[in-house]
Formats: sequence, C-alpha cells, structure tokens
Amino acid sequence: MSNKDENVGARTETDTSLLAERQNTDRELTRRAVIADADADEVLRLARERADRLLAAARLAADSHLPLSEQTEAAVAALLRQREVEDRTLASEREQSDQLVERERRERLDKLTALLVVERHTTDLHLALERRAADRAVSSRDDTLAQVSHDLRGLMAAQKIYFSLLVKEVAESAGGSRLAPQLAALAKIDSQMHRLVSDLVDVVAIEAGKLAVTLGTQSALELLSTATALFEPLARERGQSLSVMAGPADVRVVADGARAVQVLANLLSNAIKFSPEQGKIRVGFEGTPQLVTFFVADTGPGVPPEQAEDIFERFSSARAAHRASGSACSSLGASSTPMGGACGSNATLLSAPCFGSRCGVPRRDRRGASSGRARILE
Repeated sequence: MSNKDENVGARTETDTSLLAERQNTDRELTRRAVIADADADEVLRLARERADRLLAAARLAADSHLPLSEQTEAAVAALLRQREVEDRTLASEREQSDQLVERERRERLDKLTALLVVERHTTDLHLALERRAADRAVSSRDDTLAQVSHDLRGLMAAQKIYFSLLVKEVAESAGGSRLAPQLAALAKIDSQMHRLVSDLVDVVAIEAGKLAVTLGTQSALELLSTATALFEPLARERGQSLSVMAGPADVRVVADGARAVQVLANLLSNAIKFSPEQGKIRVGFEGTPQLVTFFVADTGPGVPPEQAEDIFERFSSARAAHRASGSACSSLGASSTPMGGACGSNATLLSAPCFGSRCGVPRRDRRGASSGRARILE
C-alpha cells in the first residue's frame, strides 16, 4: 500500500471514528436527558399526589367541624362551588407549571445542541486546518526532494564524465591495472547512486505506490558478486572477514536486478557497520526448485524478536542500547521492503539474534515467470 493510500485510509478511519463518537455522544445525552426528565416528572407527580391528599384531608376535617347553622342546602352548595373554583385554579396553575417546565427543557436542549454544533464545527475546522497544513508540508517536502534530486542528478552526470576521463587516463598509464578493480567498484557504486537518485526524482510516483520495477531473469551469482564487490574494501579496512558462500553459477532468479543489489548492499552495509571489528561476515545463496535464499550472516546480535514487526517500517532501527552492541540489521526496514518490489512479491521477517539476514527470491520456472514469494528470514 502506498503512503498516499495509507494517508487516505487513516483519514477515513479518523472521520469514521469521529462520527461514531459523536453519534454515541448524542445517544448518551438523549438517554441522560430522558432519565433526568422522567425523574423530575416522577418527583412532581408524587408531590402533587401528596398535596391532593393533604387538601382532601383538610376539607374533610373542615366539613366535620362545620356548624349546624351552616349545613343548610344553600350553604353546602356555595361551599362546593367555591371548592370547584379552587380545583380549577389549581389545575390551571399546574398546567402552566407543566408548560413552563417543558419550555425550559426545550430551551436547555436547544442550548446544548447549539453548543455541540459550535464545538463540532470548531473541531472540524481545526482538523481541516491540520490536514491542510500536513498536505502542504508533504507537498513542500516532495518539491524540495524533487529539486534536490534533480540537482544531484546534474552533479552526478558531471561526476560521471570526470570519472570516465579518470578511467581512461588510468588505463593508459603504467600500472593502471592495479587500480582496475577499485575503479570497477566505483563504477558500480556510481550506477547504484544514479538509480537511487532517479527514484528520488520520481518521488511522487513512489508515494503513489507506482515505483517502477523491471522484473527479469537474473544470475543469482552475479547479483551477489555485484553487491559484495562494493563492500570488500570497507570490510578489509575494518579488519572484518567477508567470505562468499555462493551456490551453483547457473542458478537464476526473477527479480529487478538493480533493486535486488540495492537490498543486498544495504544488508551488507549494515552487517559491516554494526558488526564488531575483526568480526566475521558470510554472504551467499542456497536454493530449492522454487526459491533461492540469499543470506548475510554476521557475528552481531541481529534484530531482537520483539522488534521483528517494526523492522519493516521506513527508517526503523533497533533501539539504541541494542545497536550499541552491534546489530547487522539496524535500519533493515529502510531497505528490505523494496525487495518485495524487486521480486514482484511481498516480504516478511522472522527474527532471532546472531544469525544475520536471509532474503528469499523466487526462481525462474519453466515458463519464465516467477514462482513462490520473496521472504526475509532470520
């Protein structure tokens, strides 16, 4: 999945989560309001029932103490009319009170709704501004990276011209054959640098998940030899032994040659960088009818098992405390992920300290197509 797709997916997930949270909030507020209103209504009902009982008891007591002189038919009729007026007045007051309570509830709900609208609008505005700023930052980064890459390519073109002149001059000089291997290694490094810079120029396509991969049938021995030749001088300088344990010369794999060398070179670079001086580094490949496994093994501790899942993140590395002791696989994530593209398949990692890295590449089948999956094993 490309970074662009990941960003879109992450934003969609954020929007979906935010919507769900707001819906949950609305439901909870509605539930609490219903409960609060029901409780208030029940309290009011009980209070009115008690008031009615007290009123009835008071009237009954008043009737029992009514003088005989006032118990005439006319007097009783007048008393009943008075009480009827009192009952209507009480009912009217209660109805007005109920209307007032209902109006206050609606006003409270309207204020809460308006407050939620303002709060959510503010949240949406801040989120939109943050996303816009992030998009501008990414765009600025891409523009800067593309410009720098373009300028680098120009400088490297000039470097290549001077390098060609140097090769020609050395070839014509006495004793130039002694420098031929070093110049050949520099030529391969220059070619790899051109490939990397070309990828940076196409950074937009990379972010969109459209990095060009050219699959073809490659010699496993040639891929290994090309990557190893780049680092033999560095290993000698650090006093490290770099031994090659190659398989048969006729073994061929389906891969993007330049990117496969890029991954192997990164693994070798890490092995040399994080292995101790006087350490031992072994590289080679071994195969089955379906898979050729390239390996870079060293005497460093490798990647701790608990960091195996994180190692494929871009620019990830082992923790500083572990790196300090020498890890041949630090920053493996920056290089191993492209192997999936180099081999036309995905990469996975199984890790254990002290064994280095193993990278499986599918072999060429009888129809010339790739078979199996690219795998990175420890």
